[in-house]
Amino acid sequence: MLPDTLYHYYEKTRFPFLSISELKQDEFSALMGEFSKLEIADNRFDEKWKRDFYLDFRPYVEKIIHDRFVRKGGQPQIETPRYMTLGPTTWFLDWYEDPGTISIPLSSIPTDKVSFTYPDSMMSYLIAEDRFEPFAKFRKPYHGEVFTLDEIEGVIEEHGMPDEEDPNNIEHGNRIIEAQIWDLEILQQYYPREFK
Repeated sequence: MLPDTLYHYYEKTRFPFLSISELKQDEFSALMGEFSKLEIADNRFDEKWKRDFYLDFRPYVEKIIHDRFVRKGGQPQIETPRYMTLGPTTWFLDWYEDPGTISIPLSSIPTDKVSFTYPDSMMSYLIAEDRFEPFAKFRKPYHGEVFTLDEIEGVIEEHGMPDEEDPNNIEHGNRIIEAQIWDLEILQQYYPREFK
């Protein structure tokens, strides 16, 4: 069954709905240096090779999902999306020292302003393009694809929602369905009060 709510997770000491891809390279490097020192359960940037890979791969993936969404009738108002999850996740709570959560009804997002990947876009394309050999055995038809709302409903009907407790999913990051929001104006009304 399709969840009816989108969730955004962020560090409370920072503004929500930030885009790392919009930073200049020196700003990105400085921010990654800060992230690498955080004492959190799931530090994705604790080693230099991870930070270097992210700097290269994130813009590459965002360009693909932008262009494919446009070909499917999407009307993005920004070049780099803002990220949410379809339904809640406990996984992202391990990414922040003091996590905040913003929830938005899916029905409040116009269908031409939201796309989806199963799982998150980075992992989806990492697996689809065989960027990391141990993940190849987990490849499914939905990896490396961008879906509209109607399409993701069909994918969920066929494959179900990701199971965060499945050891295989934990191993290769197949824990969420990611929603990409392509219009900042839609999000502004949901910003936490302290940032208004």
